[in-house]
Amino acid sequence: DGVDAYWVASAPDTGTILSLDLNGPVVQRETGRVADLRTVVARDIFLTVKTGRAIQPGDSWQQIAFFVDTDQPARYLELVAELERGFHANGLDDVFMEAHTMNSGDYAGKLHIAMQAPDGQRLGDALDASATAAWSNFASGDFDGVRTIVRALFIECTTHAVNP
Repeated sequence: DGVDAYWVASAPDTGTILSLDLNGPVVQRETGRVADLRTVVARDIFLTVKTGRAIQPGDSWQQIAFFVDTDQPARYLELVAELERGFHANGLDDVFMEAHTMNSGDYAGKLHIAMQAPDGQRLGDALDASATAAWSNFASGDFDGVRTIVRALFIECTTHAVNP
């Protein structure tokens, strides 16, 4: 049986994202490589509002993704960036936060936040630290009332292609 695949394209602006050629040779080659393993269940537009780590083809990582509602998006993104700085200052320098606005699909109008780590152990360490560490703005309650989580899911990710 195949697994669900989420083909994610993110860019800093709508023009770039809508100019992607989904029938181009790179996309077709990469889709073909996993054809017997996947069923594409979504192709949504995410606009990047906070970059995470640089990724290259072949990179794999674990992440927890949060789809959130907020009427304070700027404040929420500040809190996310502050949490990432806390990770980096406290021994979790391989954990990154990435953020996107979602402009299509079931979650249009929401923010997508991904906490990314090289493997499940490091992701678990980051989640534990965010919930309990004295330096964590999440543990101190700063996120309370700023957002509502609509969906959260753990994902094992692999990058198949990157457009420059």
